[in-house]
Amino acid sequence: MFSSANGMIEIDHDELRKRPLARPLFLWIAGILCEVCFPLQLWSVVLLAPAIVALVYSLGSGAKVPEIQIGGVRLSEIAIVCLTVFLAIQWTALAERRLDDPVRTGDTPEWRRAAQVVQRRVVERFGTLRLSDDEHAVLASITVNERSTMTRDLRRRFSAAGVAHLLAVSGFHVALVCGALALLLSGLPRTTPFRLLRSGLMILGAWSYATVSGLSAPSVRAATMLTIYLVGVALRRWPERYNTLAATALLMLLCDPFSLFDVGFLLSFSAVFFILLLAPRIAGLFEVERRWIAIPWNVVAVSLAAQIGTFPLCCYYFGRASLVFLFANLFLSFAATLLIPVALVWVALPAETPGLFVLQVAVEQLTHIIVGVVDRFSCLPWASVAVHFDLVWLIGCYALFFFAFHALLRRSSRSLLVVLGIVLTLIIHALMKKYFGF
Repeated sequence: MFSSANGMIEIDHDELRKRPLARPLFLWIAGILCEVCFPLQLWSVVLLAPAIVALVYSLGSGAKVPEIQIGGVRLSEIAIVCLTVFLAIQWTALAERRLDDPVRTGDTPEWRRAAQVVQRRVVERFGTLRLSDDEHAVLASITVNERSTMTRDLRRRFSAAGVAHLLAVSGFHVALVCGALALLLSGLPRTTPFRLLRSGLMILGAWSYATVSGLSAPSVRAATMLTIYLVGVALRRWPERYNTLAATALLMLLCDPFSLFDVGFLLSFSAVFFILLLAPRIAGLFEVERRWIAIPWNVVAVSLAAQIGTFPLCCYYFGRASLVFLFANLFLSFAATLLIPVALVWVALPAETPGLFVLQVAVEQLTHIIVGVVDRFSCLPWASVAVHFDLVWLIGCYALFFFAFHALLRRSSRSLLVVLGIVLTLIIHALMKKYFGF
């Protein structure tokens, strides 16, 4: 994403061309932040000036948008940037007015009420299992994102073990459901009609599961990314991973600009971004030839990448960081991989289905194992430590990571100087906050 040409750190335009949705995403986020932090709905009309100038000049010359340059940047590019930020500001202001409308706020859509009914029926079916209250709460949360019975102590134990992400339906859960569906559909012929049918059924399955799970930000992100990917596969066009992630984030922010301030949205996208960025590099540190070692090592790589990406956010929002997350995830990810599809199949089958008791026992035992492992890890000394980040440390940590990553990847001395500058700034900020209170 960066280059060090001419001795400066600048954006790599080749990388941006491969990911055309990255730029509008950043601009849209900038517009949302501008409106939320400094209400600029009325003043934002000033941003239309470059677009008007470019349009008038183009019409007057009878040519296309002119190649006028201001500071080395074309006027047409400035106009597009300003227009995008203007639209983001206006859309965010409109969303604010909708939130302030008590009629709109209290009205629950019909489709959401229907999803809640299905969710309650699933939870009621889980109530027939021989599980404790905590185990019932964990099973309902892991499978359909129903967390009304989740106690504060239970959440704390999962957080201390570094596996709190299992309690909220996310990309991991959607991937398991769609993976099981893909396995069932693997026997279909590879011809074009059946390929389209297979992609359509998997998209339907992903969105059905996301809807029943309450359309949380992580599940919507996962379902949207899967939809974009499967549409690309059906059309024999393989979408670029980062561009797919940017497209998903942009679509979600178009639907609801305030998703940007939702902790689930931030954790989900930061985890996926860092998994895409770091997991292959971490896995490539060691060449593992044996498959039975490679699989857990890849799980460790994914878990480590996700934890690196979400560590500053967890410290900012929750004030704690787990020290045992690698070991806990290694066991619990495997158990959850088995539990989720088995539990959903058990719920979907009629009570009189032959052999259903076997599935019931499997669901009960897997739930026992998950809660038991969490209890053991969370009770370990120093399982988690209190680490409180403010906004300066949150931004500084991410900036520190990206410039350090660039310094190692490109061997850039200027990036290394920026890293040292960020570290010095964070130290000064910490000292001033400790001794002067700001």
